[in-house]
Amino acid sequence: SAIAVDATKYPGVPYWNYVCQDNATQHGYEFQDGSIPTCSYMANNGYCSEYSVSHACPVSCDSCTATESMWTKPFEPKNYTTKNCSASNLGYLASAEVLKDQLCANILYCMEKKTAD
Repeated sequence: SAIAVDATKYPGVPYWNYVCQDNATQHGYEFQDGSIPTCSYMANNGYCSEYSVSHACPVSCDSCTATESMWTKPFEPKNYTTKNCSASNLGYLASAEVLKDQLCANILYCMEKKTAD
């Protein structure tokens, strides 16, 4: 995956250039011993109906199209739920939102106040 810049609908808007690949560290599950289940384990044991698993393991869950449509274009509305998130995960999400807002503000500032450097 990589950052790309939209040249069509909203010229100059950065967005995530989605590459469909599994990332077991993103689904949020772990075994009692602390190890992280593989995406194929999650898929083979019926976890693909879980939002976090289907998006962290799109190859194993055959959900590449659905996952791509959720995260690649920042100018399109997104829907997600936090009903299954723990209090600590909600805290991480809140922190990520603050960082996102700061990043966007910095990008916009730099775009408006370009220097020769």
